[in-house]
Amino acid sequence: VKIGASIFNLSPREKSLKIKCSISIGKKKLFQKEEKVSIAAKAKTKLEWLWKAKTPSDAYSVEIELWEGGKLIDKISHPLTVRPPQKAPQKDEFVSVKGSNFYLKGKKWFPRGINYWPSMLGGLDADVYAGNWLSPTLYDPLIIEKDLTILEKLGINMLAAVGADISLISGEKRAVRNLLDFLHRADKHNMKIMLYIPANPFNFEEEVISSIRKGGGIGEVGLASRSPGDAFRFIKENGLPNITTIFAYDIAWEPAEVLRVRAGAFNTAWEKWLIKNYGSVENAEAEFGVKLPRKEGKVAPPLGLNNTKADAAFLRFFSDYASKRYNAIVRALKSIDPNHLVSFRGGACGIPNAYWCAHLYSVGVAKHIDFLCPEGYNLQTKGYGNPTPWEDIRKGGLITLYYRFISREKPVIWMEFCGPIWPNGTVWKTEMVFTPKERLEYQKEEEEKFYKMFVESGAKGCAPWWYPGGFRVGENSDAGIINPDWTLRPVAEVIKKYNPLFAKQQPKKPDEYITIDFDAHPLDAWDTYAPLYLRLVEEGKMPGLRTEGTGTNSCNVPLIAVGNTPYNGRNPLKFLNAEFNYLEIKDKSGKWVGVEDGDTLEVDGRGGIWCRASVGNIGEAEWISPEKTKEAGAVYLLSYGDGIQIEAGIKDNTPFLKDADIPPFLLLSSLKREVKLTFRMEAKGRAFFGESITIKLVPK
Repeated sequence: VKIGASIFNLSPREKSLKIKCSISIGKKKLFQKEEKVSIAAKAKTKLEWLWKAKTPSDAYSVEIELWEGGKLIDKISHPLTVRPPQKAPQKDEFVSVKGSNFYLKGKKWFPRGINYWPSMLGGLDADVYAGNWLSPTLYDPLIIEKDLTILEKLGINMLAAVGADISLISGEKRAVRNLLDFLHRADKHNMKIMLYIPANPFNFEEEVISSIRKGGGIGEVGLASRSPGDAFRFIKENGLPNITTIFAYDIAWEPAEVLRVRAGAFNTAWEKWLIKNYGSVENAEAEFGVKLPRKEGKVAPPLGLNNTKADAAFLRFFSDYASKRYNAIVRALKSIDPNHLVSFRGGACGIPNAYWCAHLYSVGVAKHIDFLCPEGYNLQTKGYGNPTPWEDIRKGGLITLYYRFISREKPVIWMEFCGPIWPNGTVWKTEMVFTPKERLEYQKEEEEKFYKMFVESGAKGCAPWWYPGGFRVGENSDAGIINPDWTLRPVAEVIKKYNPLFAKQQPKKPDEYITIDFDAHPLDAWDTYAPLYLRLVEEGKMPGLRTEGTGTNSCNVPLIAVGNTPYNGRNPLKFLNAEFNYLEIKDKSGKWVGVEDGDTLEVDGRGGIWCRASVGNIGEAEWISPEKTKEAGAVYLLSYGDGIQIEAGIKDNTPFLKDADIPPFLLLSSLKREVKLTFRMEAKGRAFFGESITIKLVPK
């Protein structure tokens, strides 16, 4: 261990000083050094020593003293942790998801969480605390230790570490060290960490997404910003895959694209999707019965047209677009860290609305992440900071139910909600040093409504916003569960009461189903279905959700297209949808090469040309393998173009959100001319569906 000191002489004359260094456990001195130095006026010097610890311990203490003329003039002391060599952890030491539950060491685990920022936040200037608390100027292990002790006694076992991502962005070594210290301390207090990393899939350039899908990995090319690539490198370089304290990566912060949609950021992709799925923009417009707007020569979203068919199509486009990006980034992340779960806080987005474009709305995104994390602010109908009627918060159970339904019962954690003492934008007044009793009672009552709704609707845990009390300068708010003096506020009683109830839930079969149809209600689904949900729970019934496609398969699913129009062979199906995980063809050297839409591949035209693929089911209907049925509707990968048509059946039946593997098959026995082929899934004898990839093959 390197021990040292930097000494600054700010006086106008030379100084003769003595520096004393010691390392101890309790009263026992393990290391001592003493050295004299002379420092010129306005100069500085640096001293360093090396010490080797004989045993790992959390109890070491380092002390540096500065003496002048027999008088102690300055002293710095701090704890030192020496960790044992890291052993390769067992798989069950990581939190995992099986079915609808989290598991840890073979037992169900329920995240009793909170959004955590250290307790010193209150009163700090925004430019001091902004961005991180791992920086050496803010990180104080004694404060961290006190916070974790309080939270452990409260029954908290999971921290969403807000602002603990500075080392992922800067790579500053002292911040990395502080992160590792924080993780070590959390582990001692039996806590798991949901760690934010800046890896929002929408922040990666298209070239990176394409490279990953073709098996090339993230590489160094085409990053939209430093941070996404830094996050991947940081994970590998600092051994995070083997740290069992980390429960999951939070890869995106409340992502929604409404502003970028309005700005035209997706117009090119939207136009391409229309052409791929309808044959042409004109075909799509004929089906919608309306001409779509244009912006700078590209088709724009149908904002303000009040056309449910066009709105439903845009909602489906965005779902497919988001799914493709999450598929690539989550696969890349899990290729370097297969041990940790991946999710993100989805924002206060509710259930799908066509133009908010929250990433959580995408059916495919629900396939790619391990659990789902809505937030509750949109339920506070009387304004943030005001008491909300119980009925309005109770309707939020529909959000839990929807994300359970669309993910086929992956766990749902409510990642943010609160009853703030002072809502955002409050103007500071001196008398606010003393928190009024009525604001404390409001906080307690408001958050209790949320906890009741979570337990009633089958959520697996939650994390209120947030731990530190005191006035947050800049946002001008206070939502903490503690006072600035570390005493618990009354809302802590609610946390103690309700957190154990998550583990006591018993699965219940629905008494009555709500049939949802977002194509019929792309803009008013909440107003349509939330009252139905509320009526059922008020009657003491357990609601369930279904669509017209629930429980169907590729042989019997209704052939309804997006927007509730009849399928005509050139429009996208509502309940059958597919996404390529990869499509590979052997190139001219005999190597498997991933291909993407628009690629050209040179192949050996003299011998057999082989193909293989993996395709994800992101439509509700199950795919039936040709080996399991003789009926129309068995699912194949169809390759066609330039007079060629080849079918390769899926190996096994493939339920919603699962993957179908198409084993290697002979695409062409030989090739003498350049051909253009399109690859797409087919329910044979019924319909074509899902993503299509068109490539050129050139014989060599």
